[in-house]
Amino acid sequence: MSKDIRPWLKALGFNQQNELTINGYTISVDLANKKINYPEGLTKGRETTTNFSDEENFVVLECVTRLLKQGYEPKNIVLEQAYQLGRNSKAGNAD
Repeated sequence: MSKDIRPWLKALGFNQQNELTINGYTISVDLANKKINYPEGLTKGRETTTNFSDEENFVVLECVTRLLKQGYEPKNIVLEQAYQLGRNSKAGNAD
């Protein structure tokens, strides 16, 4: 993704260091390495949710910031949890 996301981060409340602290929990965005760093305790089923490869990851980032603002703790947030689908060996991930 080649878009400049800094204006969007600023609109979400991120500071000049691309960090946002909500209720004592900090989210940071590493622009150089194209990585989103969520607070400790938040469970990530797949690391693909933390990179810039898909615009959906920025929607997830905004959702996490809103959940933290509503008082959710990182330990109660799970991203891309894997689930067994049916009786076969199929699996899927839930947002």
